Amino acid sequence: MRQSLPAIAERYDVDDRIFKEQIATQYQPVVLRGYVKHWPAVQLAKTSTEAICTYLRKLDNGSDVDAIMTPPEAKGRIFYDDAMNGFNYLHNRLPVSAILDQLLRYRQFANPPAVAAQSALIANCLPGFLDENKLSILGPEIIPRIWIGNAVTTPAHFDDAHNIACVVSGKRRFTLFPPEQIGNLYIGPLDFAPTGARRLIAKPGPPFSSIMYSINKLKS
Repeated sequence: MRQSLPAIAERYDVDDRIFKEQIATQYQPVVLRGYVKHWPAVQLAKTSTEAICTYLRKLDNGSDVDAIMTPPEAKGRIFYDDAMNGFNYLHNRLPVSAILDQLLRYRQFANPPAVAAQSALIANCLPGFLDENKLSILGPEIIPRIWIGNAVTTPAHFDDAHNIACVVSGKRRFTLFPPEQIGNLYIGPLDFAPTGARRLIAKPGPPFSSIMYSINKLKS
């Protein structure tokens, strides 16, 4: 029998004071529904994919960002290649506008390759975005990043910093493992991971569903 998973807590109408006093102090995952609904980018994304792409193109300063592409047969899963001595994607550096053009073109494909710009520093490629779409909870020492892509599955990993993931357009799904399950996981090669971050892999043993903390799908 499939075990049901606990849902991530959800909050609405969160302001900076509530975030600092009631959320950041708990060190627990939480979904902040509508937290950036006032952003111009979110409002445009609600009208159409083409609208948000046009908006980002206008902000693009032409700087190259890291981009990857997986073949259609990978179905968007970022991983190692069959020989386990490389990765299953092509790496390139392109302007944001070029990546957006690829994504719009591949929307017409029944089985498209997966394309993603990952962890690009917004100030370096879309500087005007930060002026119009502010996350006031962040201090000036925090440098926001952007992810742009179609259907991509990133392997389990952990980041060195805490994150606030803001979904501007489309959907994102997060699967989380609690710290107490570290005994059922092991760390992949620190200097050779598909994501560029420390990668986690489930060990053989307990059912996969028994060690997952929660699954939640976020959308703009």
